[in-house]
Amino acid sequence: MMPSARLPLTAYRNDPFWATIVITGIDLAGAVMALAVRQYPDQPGAPLISVASGASPGAQGLRLVTVEIDDDGIPQSFVEIIINKATIQSLSAAPEIGDDVEFYYDLQVTPAPDPTTIWTDNIEQTWTYGPFIVKGSANA
Repeated sequence: MMPSARLPLTAYRNDPFWATIVITGIDLAGAVMALAVRQYPDQPGAPLISVASGASPGAQGLRLVTVEIDDDGIPQSFVEIIINKATIQSLSAAPEIGDDVEFYYDLQVTPAPDPTTIWTDNIEQTWTYGPFIVKGSANA
């Protein structure tokens, strides 16, 4: 099992969510990615938000932007996450006006098979996880 990184993500209720994360140590070209947001870990049923790889630039979903190789030959995969404003607004509001609401997310990646690495099989792994915090907003 690959160790996963706890990475809190914060969105504003009346804004789209956009972030780029860097995954160091593996070239994710050809990988399949999925991100799910739930009320709490292991919540049964469909996730509140579900986005997957293959998104076009600027569209809701996950997208491998680029892979760069550093000076030591280590790949760095830049993954973009976009969740539309309407999708963020569909999440339940805080019980008290102005409070943050904390959900839970994880990002799963199935790297393309590579016989020169440990990724010889299509092994789905959770790469990042943690709170998905929705903050109140003064914007409309």
